[in-house]
Amino acid sequence: MATMKDVAELARVSIAIVSRVLNDDRSLSIPDSTRKRVIEAANQLNYQVKKRRQKSVLKSLKKVAIVDFHPEDQERDDPYFWPMVQGIELECQEQGLPHPSKIYVKSADEFDPLELSQYDGVLVIGAEEWSGWEGVRHPGLIFLDHCPNPDEYPSVVLNFAAAVRQVFSHFWKLGYREFGYIGGLRLFGMDEREATFRACVKSALGSEPAVAHGDWSTSGGYEAMRALLESDIALPRAIFAASDPMAIGAIRALAEAGKKVPEDVAVVGFDDIEVAPYVNPALTTVRVQPELMGRIGVRMLLHPYDDEVPLQVVMPYRLVVRESCGAYESVPALGGV
Repeated sequence: MATMKDVAELARVSIAIVSRVLNDDRSLSIPDSTRKRVIEAANQLNYQVKKRRQKSVLKSLKKVAIVDFHPEDQERDDPYFWPMVQGIELECQEQGLPHPSKIYVKSADEFDPLELSQYDGVLVIGAEEWSGWEGVRHPGLIFLDHCPNPDEYPSVVLNFAAAVRQVFSHFWKLGYREFGYIGGLRLFGMDEREATFRACVKSALGSEPAVAHGDWSTSGGYEAMRALLESDIALPRAIFAASDPMAIGAIRALAEAGKKVPEDVAVVGFDDIEVAPYVNPALTTVRVQPELMGRIGVRMLLHPYDDEVPLQVVMPYRLVVRESCGAYESVPALGGV
């Protein structure tokens, strides 16, 4: 019996496009020739479109695990991943599920995804660049923050690249042309925020931003900013910090060096933590909802969809403009996105 993957291969398109064409999704913007090719491939293979239906709530979630690719000793300092973990735990508690076990991945050699078969539900956090998921099959596997293959696995993700491009565009419109980045390190590969910001600067100026790393805490941002201040390079005019605590630490380091924010250096953070509007100057940042991401992941475990194309939820984000970037504007009530 032909599958949607077979149709996609014959039509030379992605599984997602096949699903949307065969389900008559008119919001899909593709050439008519591509749409025709998909339909002809489906007819040639005698593929029958399955009606999408929601499965009954799983009753067998007796063991749930969180697989965390974030360093355990830094987890509570990260305002993005820590609320995500809390969201998972709170939703499990409210849904009457067992408290999830935690598996911290310290190195690629120590982690075998086949061991996850002992769990009924698995929520994976932060597996950005690890390539070991190929061929892994688990009916209760959900990826949060990053999905290695949206055609294979259900996920709840944030479009980091789009959010960072908006930050860079905001800086650019304000007239800044000398850029810096401070952020933490990931277990595998470069953080997507750093990679995207580097690419934006490279595309616009043909050069690299000044970069310094620390852990994801306020002290990490403070030390990273001090490293930039003490380096031989010219001080950037605009700094993007990959977390709000790092941005707050950077502002402190700048103040100690006699630099004013935003008059001398503009700063934008990421997360919109509770204290962001109350630091001096009030912090411009990207608002995200990591706790809700964790909660939605648990709900997807409880209410899976019977479809050949895995469900992917893309979370909203919003650039909240305050004083630290040099372009203050009034902000709607906190809590919305």
